[in-house]
Parts: sequence; C-alpha cells; structure tokens
Amino acid sequence: SSPAFRFGAGATSRGPGERVKWNFRGRGLRLWSPRGPAYGRVEAVLDGRPEGTIDLAAPAEEASRPVLVREGLPDGFHALVLRGVTGLLPIDSLDAMQ
Repeated sequence: SSPAFRFGAGATSRGPGERVKWNFRGRGLRLWSPRGPAYGRVEAVLDGRPEGTIDLAAPAEEASRPVLVREGLPDGFHALVLRGVTGLLPIDSLDAMQ
C-alpha cells in the first residue's frame, strides 16, 4: 500500500532479476509505474522482442505515471514481460488500448 502507486496499492520485487508478465488483448499498451530510490532499471520485452530498458530510479519517491507506451500493435493477444536489472521492480498497472 502506497500513494505512489496508481490505485494506492501495488507490489515490489524482493530483489533484482525477478520478473512480471502481463497478458492482454488490444492494439496498444500503457504501463504505469512509480519511481523512487529503491527502484532500478528494468528490461521490457513485448511479444518476445526487446523494447529497451526503463530507469525507475529517482532521488525521491514519485507518483505513478506511464513509463512505456506502445500503439499500433496488431489487434490480438500480446505479452509484456519486465525483468529487474538493478534495484527493486515496482509492479503497478497496465492499460490495454483498443
């Protein structure tokens, strides 16, 4: 429970190297996440293809906001995987866009 998460609650990994996966249907996504001093870099993989690294570290805790947006995907089922590289991985929410 934390006001930094989009809906006031979320989860955090126990350490680097852990991962989370969302399966969704749509034509796009919007990934929400807070930033803060305990968080680090995460790798994003969409449908098996690397999407780059997202840095979630910040000197002070910041409220959740979109950190990865992808539009124009083929309509259908998709999978987004995040893997913590450094620091902890905050797990907030994902919007599937039509």
